[in-house]
Amino acid sequence: MKKMTELIRFVSMPVFSVIFVAVLVLDAALFQSMSTNMETNIRETGEARLAWIKQSLERYVTITTVMEGRVKESGGRTVPDQTKLADFVKMDNALRSIQIVQEDGTFTGYNQDADIRNFTNPETGSLKKLALEARRSGNVSITPAVEVGEGLRDIVVVRPVFLSDGKGDSHFWGYILAIIDTRIFLGDANVSNMKDQGILCGLSHTEGDGTVSSLYENGDYRKEALAVSREIYADQWTVYLRPEGPWVNPWIIVLTTWAGILTALALAVLARRNARLRRLGTTDALTGVYNRNGGDWAVKRYLESHEDHPALVMAVDIDNFKIINDVYGHEAGDRALCQFTKDMKKIFGRHTFITRNGGDEFIIFYGDGLTGEAARAIDRFTGEPHEITYKGKKIQFYSSLGFARYTNQDRDYRGLCIKADYALYGAKLNGKARWKEFDPELTPEDTRTQLGFNLTDIGNEMPGAMAVYRAEDKHILYASSPLVELMECENLDDFMKYTAMALDRIFPDSLKRRMEEEIGRQMKDPANRRRRYFIKTEILTKKGNLRPVEIRGHLNHNTNYGDVFYVFLYEKEQKEP
Repeated sequence: MKKMTELIRFVSMPVFSVIFVAVLVLDAALFQSMSTNMETNIRETGEARLAWIKQSLERYVTITTVMEGRVKESGGRTVPDQTKLADFVKMDNALRSIQIVQEDGTFTGYNQDADIRNFTNPETGSLKKLALEARRSGNVSITPAVEVGEGLRDIVVVRPVFLSDGKGDSHFWGYILAIIDTRIFLGDANVSNMKDQGILCGLSHTEGDGTVSSLYENGDYRKEALAVSREIYADQWTVYLRPEGPWVNPWIIVLTTWAGILTALALAVLARRNARLRRLGTTDALTGVYNRNGGDWAVKRYLESHEDHPALVMAVDIDNFKIINDVYGHEAGDRALCQFTKDMKKIFGRHTFITRNGGDEFIIFYGDGLTGEAARAIDRFTGEPHEITYKGKKIQFYSSLGFARYTNQDRDYRGLCIKADYALYGAKLNGKARWKEFDPELTPEDTRTQLGFNLTDIGNEMPGAMAVYRAEDKHILYASSPLVELMECENLDDFMKYTAMALDRIFPDSLKRRMEEEIGRQMKDPANRRRRYFIKTEILTKKGNLRPVEIRGHLNHNTNYGDVFYVFLYEKEQKEP
């Protein structure tokens, strides 16, 4: 006690009191900052998951819309047969079944899973409530956790179909059902991987009458969970989230309380930690720029406050990047990507949003229109070589660029990314190391016009459809306008979305394996010295129609793309005069 009294003599109580109060205030501010930052990160994660859920559900609603269109085209007299339904179902791993049920009991359906029940009368059994509500409202209805088979509870989309009787009145015709595998659906929507990110979550669905269904939970998320909700097709979807540990690390608070003089250092460490947590999952590990998730959110926030301000969306990649990897190795390729990123920041400015989509493909969001400064930056970026030094050797490489304008050519960021990518595709066709603006007509020009014709003129005027694709992965390098028309697509943009840039997507699943085997057989024939093939088959158009075609293909080697197939397609009507 005496020693304590002597020690107090050397301590200024007023100073101690001020420091103690300052530490308490700092602790309170620190606690609030950590809590707010964590809550912001968790809320953004919840909003992103619900946005993906809505996007995924829209895909399946669109499928029922397509089926409804088939029914209405014939006035309800015919429906898509099992073969066409099977083609739709097999296009999506999560889609278990499509069923069409007429009011008179006529049933047509295709189930990817043998355990799925055929709902020959949706107005009875587990779908009764959903079917009757859809029929009453006339709108599509969606509900999860429905019993669709023995031990199976999945998401069901029910669309009522009404036909006009010619007098302006409509009458109920029947239902179109789409059954979605909940497990695969949640995986596609990035919900079932939340625990890997250190987040406990639950997902629930509330119908209009207040009925609540629980779809998913990865632990005891209920205590202090943050709820984020969104209305999707007149129902409420809610995701509950909280960190797997405490919202605020208590040891940091204890540390700052007992070590007031280290408070500033603790705050600096905390700021870096919070920044790292915010960047986690939004940046590319190699280059440090945004990954696709981070780029989408950054641009979305920018556009919310600059809605009508002109901007550019640019798609860029490295010309012949595969050659750098093949000749010098992947370490050199990684260095090239990092230098490529540095050049983007240097030439276009650090205040642009740069997103790496994967490989050597990047998206640059430039927050200004096509000004003189932007044009000079684009010319410099594509006209000057990029350079790295690897193992004492200087390696130079060039880049190509395509861009689209916000708001002139689109107001949707993802749509602009696709348009910029098509423009990049056009730049590649014109010789690389150059740039191209998106053309609404989507007709990439070929600069090789010595004979008075370019690639587009020749391809579009030939008496049939043409395509060029890589033999390795069937990636489409060129498609003529007649092929777009043959596939019943509105334009090249529509064709690219439908095929996902892969030629085998134009064929029904049931024919793909047989075609590949036949092409392989012909190409391996020793007598086939010109490396050509000829097959008769069918294509599946965007509108769901099967068309018989004949295809002639020729395999050749291209310096830039490797082995490439050049093909010519025509229908019987085209072949016969």
